[in-house]
Amino acid sequence: MDLRSVARGLSAALLFTTMVCLNGGESVSMLHAAPPEQKEPVSVPPKALHKKHVFAGKTPPPSMARENPFASDPTAVTSGKQLFSAMHCDGCHGAGGAGAVGPNLADGRWRYGGSGAELFESIYAGRANGMPAYGGTTAPDAIWLLVRYLESLTPATDPATAAY
Repeated sequence: MDLRSVARGLSAALLFTTMVCLNGGESVSMLHAAPPEQKEPVSVPPKALHKKHVFAGKTPPPSMARENPFASDPTAVTSGKQLFSAMHCDGCHGAGGAGAVGPNLADGRWRYGGSGAELFESIYAGRANGMPAYGGTTAPDAIWLLVRYLESLTPATDPATAAY
């Protein structure tokens, strides 16, 4: 067993424990993993539609718009914030997503697009130069909770343009 397998297992256990605690001690079915002997196929969500990108022939590749199932859930922001900390997102993106080693997620500026579907895609599939892909280890509903939290972060009225 390599170190990555151990880390993934610990990460999944921590996420499950956190979600059980958030749910008042009851098991959360969306994070219940299948037993090792029952391998379920991993379904990859469709890519986000990047309307701002320029495509050859002016025709974007086929994709499906994705909507956050927690968009109107008033508790989703709190749950997403707790997941942000439990998954150690704040280790790279800083407390409140204010930025550290990873980019600032609270300034309203997005490298890969700031729509809910684009944020989901960044977390699910990862990004070059440091953002790991959580799609194979984290339930889509947990990723949507993180997206809901990120959408709730309010950009500063006068964000800095350079790090001091």
